[in-house]
Amino acid sequence: MYTDGKTSPPDSPADDCGNGVLQSAPALTDEEFINKFRKLSGPSPLKAALSLAALCAAKTSFSAMGLTLKRVGLSSSKFSKYSQIGRDPRIEKIKGQLPAKAGYSVLYALSRLTDDEWQRGFGEEIITPQSSRSEIEAFRTGVPRKSCARGERVPFFASVTVTEGKPAKEIEKLRAALISLCEEFGCEAAFRTSEVPPVATRMSSPYSDIGTVERKPVL
Repeated sequence: MYTDGKTSPPDSPADDCGNGVLQSAPALTDEEFINKFRKLSGPSPLKAALSLAALCAAKTSFSAMGLTLKRVGLSSSKFSKYSQIGRDPRIEKIKGQLPAKAGYSVLYALSRLTDDEWQRGFGEEIITPQSSRSEIEAFRTGVPRKSCARGERVPFFASVTVTEGKPAKEIEKLRAALISLCEEFGCEAAFRTSEVPPVATRMSSPYSDIGTVERKPVL
């Protein structure tokens, strides 16, 4: 049973939503897109990802795409993926059922489902609004989730070195990009601040809970 009282799966794009309400929004200029991007914020990963997806979907053309995206620290590939999320009316219909921690990676995995996969996955409750990215991808590809043998750990660590004197605004862009990258691949990023270097930080796989690497700069 779904939270809207229906026993059927969330609707597919074939019904009354058409192509979604986002496409009717006025066209944004490059500068308007940049200004709106810089003001984006959300109380949760879900709200933040949905806000960015809606903004990218509303930006249907650029005067200078490469330069505009560079100014906001967004790759053309990531812009395209966020646009795909924002234009998917199926996600619009179930967003109220998604957990607050569901971010970009979960939303993009959902947007990659065909209508048939969406209907079968939700109809048979193989996937639900609470499913993780890896569970959705396992259903879509037919490849079971990888699991570690008991006691086995698969750590992955990354050390970040920030050039001395780099502006605070650029450091914040780097932080946001790292978080987005980790969300895409289902990893975690831990940022710690301290006045006395070195500082231990960690980026680990979902299967790892150990280990640190040392870095001197503080993000």
